[in-house]
Amino acid sequence: MTIPTLIYVLVTQHLIGDWWLQGWSPQMAIKKSTSNLWLTAHVGIVAVTLWVFVGVWNVVEGGPGLLAVAIYVAINAVAHWGTDYVTSRINTRNWYVHAFLHTLPDNRPCASLDVDDVKRFWFWGGIGTDQWVHIVWLFATADWLLL
Repeated sequence: MTIPTLIYVLVTQHLIGDWWLQGWSPQMAIKKSTSNLWLTAHVGIVAVTLWVFVGVWNVVEGGPGLLAVAIYVAINAVAHWGTDYVTSRINTRNWYVHAFLHTLPDNRPCASLDVDDVKRFWFWGGIGTDQWVHIVWLFATADWLLL
Protein backbone atom coordinates (compact mmCIF):
# COMPACT_ATOMS: atom_id res chain seq x y z
CA MET A 1 0.00 0.00 0.00
CA THR A 2 1.40 3.36 -0.95
CA ILE A 3 0.48 6.54 0.83
CA PRO A 4 0.90 8.75 -2.27
CA THR A 5 -1.61 6.60 -4.14
CA LEU A 6 -4.09 6.91 -1.29
CA ILE A 7 -3.63 10.69 -1.26
CA TYR A 8 -4.42 10.89 -4.98
CA VAL A 9 -7.44 8.63 -4.50
CA LEU A 10 -8.84 10.71 -1.62
CA VAL A 11 -8.33 14.11 -3.26
CA THR A 12 -9.75 12.90 -6.60
CA GLN A 13 -12.72 11.29 -4.88
CA HIS A 14 -13.43 14.46 -2.98
CA LEU A 15 -13.32 16.59 -6.12
CA ILE A 16 -15.68 14.25 -7.94
CA GLY A 17 -18.02 13.45 -5.03
CA ASP A 18 -18.28 16.85 -3.38
CA TRP A 19 -18.18 18.99 -6.54
CA TRP A 20 -18.67 17.35 -9.92
CA LEU A 21 -21.46 14.93 -9.01
CA GLN A 22 -23.34 17.64 -7.15
CA GLY A 23 -23.96 19.49 -10.41
CA TRP A 24 -26.95 17.30 -11.34
CA SER A 25 -29.01 19.42 -8.96
CA PRO A 26 -28.02 23.06 -8.45
CA GLN A 27 -30.68 23.17 -5.76
CA MET A 28 -28.67 20.77 -3.62
CA ALA A 29 -26.03 23.40 -2.91
CA ILE A 30 -28.73 25.88 -1.97
CA LYS A 31 -31.15 23.64 -0.08
CA LYS A 32 -28.60 21.65 1.95
CA SER A 33 -28.21 24.73 4.14
CA THR A 34 -31.86 24.64 5.20
CA SER A 35 -32.95 21.03 4.68
CA ASN A 36 -31.44 18.02 6.41
CA LEU A 37 -32.97 15.84 3.68
CA TRP A 38 -31.02 17.66 0.96
CA LEU A 39 -27.92 17.66 3.15
CA THR A 40 -28.25 13.90 3.64
CA ALA A 41 -28.67 13.39 -0.13
CA HIS A 42 -25.51 15.44 -0.72
CA VAL A 43 -23.54 13.41 1.83
CA GLY A 44 -24.94 10.18 0.36
CA ILE A 45 -23.40 11.04 -3.01
CA VAL A 46 -20.08 11.87 -1.34
CA ALA A 47 -20.18 8.61 0.66
CA VAL A 48 -20.93 6.44 -2.38
CA THR A 49 -18.05 7.94 -4.32
CA LEU A 50 -15.78 7.50 -1.31
CA TRP A 51 -16.85 3.85 -1.04
CA VAL A 52 -16.15 3.25 -4.75
CA PHE A 53 -12.77 5.02 -4.83
CA VAL A 54 -11.42 3.62 -1.57
CA GLY A 55 -12.93 0.21 -2.30
CA VAL A 56 -11.09 0.01 -5.62
CA TRP A 57 -7.91 1.26 -3.94
CA ASN A 58 -8.37 -1.43 -1.28
CA VAL A 59 -8.57 -4.21 -3.90
CA VAL A 60 -5.77 -2.92 -6.14
CA GLU A 61 -3.36 -1.99 -3.35
CA GLY A 62 -4.20 -4.84 -0.99
CA GLY A 63 -5.77 -2.63 1.64
CA PRO A 64 -7.15 -3.62 5.04
CA GLY A 65 -10.40 -5.10 3.72
CA LEU A 66 -13.90 -3.96 3.00
CA LEU A 67 -14.97 -3.79 6.65
CA ALA A 68 -12.24 -1.23 7.33
CA VAL A 69 -13.29 0.66 4.18
CA ALA A 70 -16.93 0.62 5.33
CA ILE A 71 -15.98 2.00 8.76
CA TYR A 72 -13.78 4.65 7.14
CA VAL A 73 -16.59 5.71 4.81
CA ALA A 74 -19.12 5.81 7.67
CA ILE A 75 -16.85 7.96 9.86
CA ASN A 76 -16.20 10.36 7.01
CA ALA A 77 -19.87 10.52 6.00
CA VAL A 78 -20.83 11.52 9.54
CA ALA A 79 -17.98 14.07 9.65
CA HIS A 80 -18.98 15.44 6.24
CA TRP A 81 -22.61 15.78 7.32
CA GLY A 82 -21.64 17.62 10.51
CA THR A 83 -19.18 19.88 8.72
CA ASP A 84 -21.63 20.81 5.98
CA TYR A 85 -24.45 21.29 8.50
CA VAL A 86 -22.41 24.06 10.11
CA THR A 87 -20.54 25.52 7.14
CA SER A 88 -23.48 25.61 4.71
CA ARG A 89 -25.50 27.61 7.20
CA ILE A 90 -22.62 30.00 7.85
CA ASN A 91 -21.97 30.37 4.13
CA THR A 92 -25.63 31.09 3.43
CA ARG A 93 -25.52 33.80 6.05
CA ASN A 94 -22.30 35.18 4.53
CA TRP A 95 -23.84 35.21 1.05
CA TYR A 96 -26.80 37.24 2.26
CA VAL A 97 -24.87 39.86 4.22
CA HIS A 98 -27.06 42.92 4.46
CA ALA A 99 -26.63 46.64 4.37
CA PHE A 100 -25.02 46.99 7.79
CA LEU A 101 -21.73 45.92 6.22
CA HIS A 102 -21.57 48.95 3.99
CA THR A 103 -23.02 51.62 6.23
CA LEU A 104 -21.45 53.75 8.91
CA PRO A 105 -22.89 53.75 12.45
CA ASP A 106 -25.14 56.70 11.55
CA ASN A 107 -26.48 54.78 8.48
CA ARG A 108 -24.58 56.89 5.93
CA PRO A 109 -23.20 54.76 3.05
CA CYS A 110 -19.53 53.96 3.27
CA ALA A 111 -18.16 54.66 -0.20
CA SER A 112 -14.81 52.99 0.42
CA LEU A 113 -16.22 49.50 0.96
CA ASP A 114 -17.59 47.41 -1.90
CA VAL A 115 -20.19 45.19 -0.26
CA ASP A 116 -20.05 42.64 -3.09
CA ASP A 117 -16.33 42.18 -2.47
CA VAL A 118 -16.96 41.69 1.25
CA LYS A 119 -19.68 39.11 0.60
CA ARG A 120 -17.53 37.24 -1.90
CA PHE A 121 -14.55 37.27 0.47
CA TRP A 122 -16.48 35.72 3.36
CA PHE A 123 -18.47 33.34 1.19
CA TRP A 124 -15.47 31.91 -0.70
CA GLY A 125 -13.38 31.96 2.47
CA GLY A 126 -16.11 29.82 4.03
CA ILE A 127 -16.14 27.44 1.06
CA GLY A 128 -12.36 27.08 1.27
CA THR A 129 -12.53 26.40 4.99
CA ASP A 130 -15.24 23.79 4.41
CA GLN A 131 -13.08 22.00 1.85
CA TRP A 132 -10.04 22.14 4.12
CA VAL A 133 -12.01 20.52 6.96
CA HIS A 134 -13.21 17.72 4.64
CA ILE A 135 -9.66 17.00 3.46
CA VAL A 136 -8.34 17.03 7.03
CA TRP A 137 -10.99 14.46 8.03
CA LEU A 138 -10.16 12.27 5.04
CA PHE A 139 -6.45 12.30 5.86
CA ALA A 140 -6.74 12.21 9.66
CA THR A 141 -8.82 9.06 9.49
CA ALA A 142 -6.74 7.45 6.72
CA ASP A 143 -4.59 5.69 9.33
CA TRP A 144 -7.55 3.36 9.69
CA LEU A 145 -6.92 2.23 6.11
CA LEU A 146 -3.16 1.89 6.53
CA LEU A 147 -3.19 -0.55 9.46
